[in-house]
Amino acid sequence: MAITSGILFQRGNDKELRERSDWNELQEDEKKELLLKVKIHGSDGFGNLEWFETESLYPPDKYWDGEIENGVPHGQGTFYVPESYNPVVEYNNGSKFVGIYKNGVRLEGTFTWSNGNKYIGNYKDNKRWYGKMIYVDGNENSKYVNGKVENNDEPLTLINAQSRGHFS
Repeated sequence: MAITSGILFQRGNDKELRERSDWNELQEDEKKELLLKVKIHGSDGFGNLEWFETESLYPPDKYWDGEIENGVPHGQGTFYVPESYNPVVEYNNGSKFVGIYKNGVRLEGTFTWSNGNKYIGNYKDNKRWYGKMIYVDGNENSKYVNGKVENNDEPLTLINAQSRGHFS
């Protein structure tokens, strides 16, 4: 299949919920709560997210705007986490990744959080693998080698650890 450009939405598959025998008997707030869980955590509740050409019933969804092959991100593009995506895990809201995906999986590029912190480098299994963290203060404080933090140029204090997402 040829590489095309477009938008894909990443979310859990809500089809099985809407096909439940008791779906029409649920209150609207119950439906919305169930769909939100599927949207954020995947259909099994453990993060199995899929790529779709359409948004969920309760947008906004995370989405890819870039090259697509075989129905998944493949090539150069930008992955966005909308500002109001997840009220539970707010630190990712408003963040974006600019770089390369291969067969639907993040490969290399720059992930920028809404507070301005950045990771620049490679990924393995969608996890930071080989690269560097650059924090809002402009210092390069962490390097990732084989998925582990190799060094910290500054010791973590409670204050800067919280601001860098190490504690919530």
